Amino acid sequence: MNVKCRSCDSKPTDKFKPLEEVKDLGTRISSGEEVPAGECLKCGALVHDYDDYERLSRASGVLQRDYEEDVDGMVEMITDEIKAGEITDQDDLYQRMHEAVDGAQRIIYTHEAKLALVYSKNDEAYAEEFGGEMPNYSQLAFAAFHRDIQERLDPTMCEDCDKAFASKEYDADDLCEDCYESRVEDAKEEEEGRSTTVKVEE
Repeated sequence: MNVKCRSCDSKPTDKFKPLEEVKDLGTRISSGEEVPAGECLKCGALVHDYDDYERLSRASGVLQRDYEEDVDGMVEMITDEIKAGEITDQDDLYQRMHEAVDGAQRIIYTHEAKLALVYSKNDEAYAEEFGGEMPNYSQLAFAAFHRDIQERLDPTMCEDCDKAFASKEYDADDLCEDCYESRVEDAKEEEEGRSTTVKVEE
């Protein structure tokens, strides 16, 4: 049988310590965890049957993509609401994100919450934001899922009026369309005022 070491080598090998020779096995695997084939001779990590490893890797990839699609779906939904004018400022955005994440299947169901913590890049978000004792899985997943969405959403907030906007067709980095047009109009009036002053002085 060929095995796979997840710690030190990506290549399958038939050289490993058999399971019956592994010491303290009961303290090294958890209840319900995949049973290893033995121990790596190089680094001492537990190794698993190569075919099982490949199967689990493919399954893990499917679950990872499923999670990423959930994050992207939330980002798309909230972005559409910003474009439609349903979210107009930072307070609206925070409240809408909170509602959307709180009602998500990823948070409501414990199994889905656990998977969110496995595949989120922000699984430590709750501890970083709140600290304290470990809450339930849904609370942990809420913080992780919320931060994943927030990092990808990143809407632009107008520096003049604090209005949120998702996209624009004009050359101004931090202004909504109304404030941009207002600035253009002010600049035009200022330019006209300078021209009038020059003519009077002449």
